Amino acid sequence: CRELVLETVTRDGQALEYASEALRDDLEVVLAAVAEDGYALEFASEELRDDFDVIMTAVQQDGRALEFASDGLQADPLVVLAAVGEDGHALEFAAIEIRENPEIVLAAIRRRGISFQYAAMALRRDREFVLAAVQTNWDALVYAAKDLRGDREIVLAAVSNRARALEYASKEMRADPEIVLAAVRRDVDGLRHASKHFRRDRAFMLEAVRANGHVLRYAHEELRADQEFVLACVQLDADTLQHASEELRADRQVVMAAVQIDGYALEYASEELQRDRSVVLAAVREEGGALEFASPKLRKDWYTVLTAVEHNASALVYADWELRVDRTFILEAVKLNGRVLEYALFEEFRDDPEIAGASADQLLSSIQHRRGPELEFALSSLASLAQHGGCAGQLASEHELLLRCLTVNRLEQRTRVMVISLFEQISQHAGAMLFNVAQCASSGDEDDEGGWLRYSSIEILQQWFAKDRGLFSSRAGQRAAIILAIGLQEMLENPMGVETREKTTVLLEEVMAFVGEEAPELLAAGGGAEECRLAHLSMLDARVLLHAWFFCNGEGSETPSRATKHLDRGLLRSGGGLCL
Repeated sequence: CRELVLETVTRDGQALEYASEALRDDLEVVLAAVAEDGYALEFASEELRDDFDVIMTAVQQDGRALEFASDGLQADPLVVLAAVGEDGHALEFAAIEIRENPEIVLAAIRRRGISFQYAAMALRRDREFVLAAVQTNWDALVYAAKDLRGDREIVLAAVSNRARALEYASKEMRADPEIVLAAVRRDVDGLRHASKHFRRDRAFMLEAVRANGHVLRYAHEELRADQEFVLACVQLDADTLQHASEELRADRQVVMAAVQIDGYALEYASEELQRDRSVVLAAVREEGGALEFASPKLRKDWYTVLTAVEHNASALVYADWELRVDRTFILEAVKLNGRVLEYALFEEFRDDPEIAGASADQLLSSIQHRRGPELEFALSSLASLAQHGGCAGQLASEHELLLRCLTVNRLEQRTRVMVISLFEQISQHAGAMLFNVAQCASSGDEDDEGGWLRYSSIEILQQWFAKDRGLFSSRAGQRAAIILAIGLQEMLENPMGVETREKTTVLLEEVMAFVGEEAPELLAAGGGAEECRLAHLSMLDARVLLHAWFFCNGEGSETPSRATKHLDRGLLRSGGGLCL
């Protein structure tokens, strides 16, 4: 029977109520019950309700279980601290002397501000304690002594924590402009609890709008119908147009001022102004998505919709159906914003070579002017065009723009990853891009602060080498392989994980073996590819090797005497096994 009860209370602590008196005095059974439901302590024997371990287990599960603890343990600071830490309301059941303990009461307030009502009156009248309490939890102001609810510093701390605290402040505090503004900054509803005269106060309301535009909805109707006042408000926050009077939402000057700041304010304009072409154009120039709130007629208007999608490609979803299925219109749209293609209704538009090509052209021409998320969206669209739009060759032919983008944004990790990934997608055209990518991979520190362009270009070469080594068989490919080896060597000189180091080392050996087979004249017989690794050279030596290779073999390069000049300076190790 004991085992059955033990198993039952482990699943449902309240089942202890139906256990025998003997089992309710069984330490193991009671501990199992209160561990599952602290409130099961109510059914434990009087002796066990005076057991420290049982009570601690119970209050840690449910702080309010302190109600059933013995008087002695209700006065134990450790027990009560554990209880209020779980539920601030447990302070109600603590001994009187414990409710005078600042540490315990503050811990209770931290969990539930209204538990301050159970604190000793001495603490509720203690200014320093009340200040600390409202800074912890604004609710504490509700039960602070009346005179302290009129204390400016205390009330300011409370409303800065939660605007609703103003409701419990004294009448004088609710009429204090600084206090009310602090509340409004926290939450616009704070004005509901302020003195009513503020709603007619022009200067105060303008300052309040500056803090939180939505406060205009609480302004007196006279102010919301005052053109000069509302015009000043929308210039501070265009969204306040929604709280203006109906007449002013039909006022062309007010609405135009709002949509020029935030195009989406068009939503709150009158229907008449949503049909006004000049107002709608002003709105979509500021935010293309404002097209959503234009009249049906203007959502059919070519110029209006083209203006909108130029600024926000997703605005196409608000255009009239006839435009969204019109091939000629879509072609014109992608010339203005290549990302429009993502929102085209028909898949056939994405497969249309002319449309896809125009989209790629626009995106490529714009990436040098984009930054952050806008650039990332453009790169994502280019990746989609390379994969599904048949534009890989077109992107490869313009790969210098991508390299320039990589150069300008070399410190932006997400952008770097996206550009590198894009190069991987167009790798079938890598042969035409090898020379320029290799040049970037060999850039000196003076051309590449931080080395990010070099490292990124090395990553591109790594991907291409792993995918198709045949690309590196040409003279340009041999040069790229050498540069890749130098880059891998440089990577090995920097800290990296064990697994990454092993993979990089293996790849370096493979690249050097490849160079040894494809360009044996670079490696002297005194060592060969097996013993001569670029990893054994300093970066300075490796760079000189690279420069000498270009000088001696590159089309239109300087004469070999330049390489000889480098060698004469003794920059290459005499025993390195390398000769030119």
